[in-house]
Amino acid sequence: MLSIFISSPANEFKEERIKIKKFIEENSILNQIFEVFVFEEDVVATGKQSDEIYLEKARNSDIYLGLIGESYGNIRSSGFSATEEEFNSYYNNGGKHALFFIKDCENRDLKTEKFIDVIGNKVVYNTFNGQQDLLNKIEKALAGYINETHENISFDERIVPDSSENDLDKESYNLFLKESNMESQDFIKILSNKFNVLVKDRDTYKFTTAGALFFTENPNKFDGIDAGVKLARFDGTDKTIFIDKATLNGSLLKILNEIESFFKRNTRYATKIIGFERYDIPEYPYDAVREAIINAIAHRDYEIKGTDVTFFIYDDRIEIISPGNLKFPLTLNNLEDGNSVI
Repeated sequence: MLSIFISSPANEFKEERIKIKKFIEENSILNQIFEVFVFEEDVVATGKQSDEIYLEKARNSDIYLGLIGESYGNIRSSGFSATEEEFNSYYNNGGKHALFFIKDCENRDLKTEKFIDVIGNKVVYNTFNGQQDLLNKIEKALAGYINETHENISFDERIVPDSSENDLDKESYNLFLKESNMESQDFIKILSNKFNVLVKDRDTYKFTTAGALFFTENPNKFDGIDAGVKLARFDGTDKTIFIDKATLNGSLLKILNEIESFFKRNTRYATKIIGFERYDIPEYPYDAVREAIINAIAHRDYEIKGTDVTFFIYDDRIEIISPGNLKFPLTLNNLEDGNSVI
């Protein structure tokens, strides 16, 4: 379990601190990874002095979660408020995962403003407006932390925190049923129980990255997913003149259908007569092209931002480019030498 230390001016955020702890403990994903220390609840059971406990807890926590509002809080003998003292204890001990959430408010005291300036020079912070907004942003930040720091969780299996079952694209789901020759059933039953691309989270479900890529209308709307495909038909053998072009950002199942339509309208067919039968022979074997584009989409590195799979048709060739790098320790020289496995 990873420990979260919640820090804030006690009187201003007492209710929020308790709600954050309850929220994490009731979240079926987060409660398996994080345990939360809240001063008001957890200090009572010990015999130590409270200042000893909170500094020790802050210093040794995996994540420091700070709340800032209007008031700086009581100044301690160190010259800092308890909140800033706890942050210093965590940060100066090498803590690298401080999450600050600053409440939108008009009347903030001067020391709080200075503290925010200090924070801004060391870590990135979020702002929030109201308790529900705060809980949503904490959930998103913790999901991001899990995805960034837990290499054993594959990209496909990562939870998309701002998704829900309401993001299902029914057209994509029906395409999936058709392609897999499955009878129509409750999508939650199939996607959650059979394929594990929907994960139960309290009273709702969230998509994994793989689920979002295949079954939502626009996967790119979610943080951490960049999944476009650019199509182009050029006049000639270079990129000077476009004949046709498109950018696709929908579910991967719909993208494949759109690529097929684009390919067929932008390539030529020859005709061959055998006996009394006429046969159309495509310029390129469609099965091979489909296999190539499926591989490009399936194996691209979705964590490389700002890039797309490209499918370009020229007069003399088709080029398919998929963003990504060779897995360590492979190099181009290794491949040229015929050593595809090391």
